Amino acid sequence: MPSCKSRTPEPLDILRQFRRIFSAVKQNTRNFEDSGRISGAQWWALSIVARHPGLRVSELAAAMAVHQSTTSNLVERLAELALVERQRATEDQRVVRLFPTPAGQRIVDQDPQPSDGVLPDALKRISPEQLATLHDILGLLIADLTPFATTPDHGRHC
Repeated sequence: MPSCKSRTPEPLDILRQFRRIFSAVKQNTRNFEDSGRISGAQWWALSIVARHPGLRVSELAAAMAVHQSTTSNLVERLAELALVERQRATEDQRVVRLFPTPAGQRIVDQDPQPSDGVLPDALKRISPEQLATLHDILGLLIADLTPFATTPDHGRHC
């Protein structure tokens, strides 16, 4: 990864970096969705279910770092498309487990997307030390923005 150490970056330089990150993620999602099958978020959920058959909705929400209601909506749509099957656990009928259907498994197997999405995939390639630094700095930024946030942060913090 190239480094520009010749000058101290300005806040607008960092803002440009955020914009490039979000633009790349958005473009990747748009390219995927243009294929006409399912949305990028639906594919991500489907790929997690395919890798972990029998997952509960709450576990899928945790794996995606999104609210459980968001995950429930994704699962509902995937079930309507016959890509995910919901099965009630025999030991406790309140527990619903998720399984890919053969059609859902084929979509995951045939698509070259990183299984966790392009941004999580890129973050996995950063060294643990750099990731810790990024986490700490972003935590400071989030704390400064918290009074302006419209939705709660469901992430985990130290």
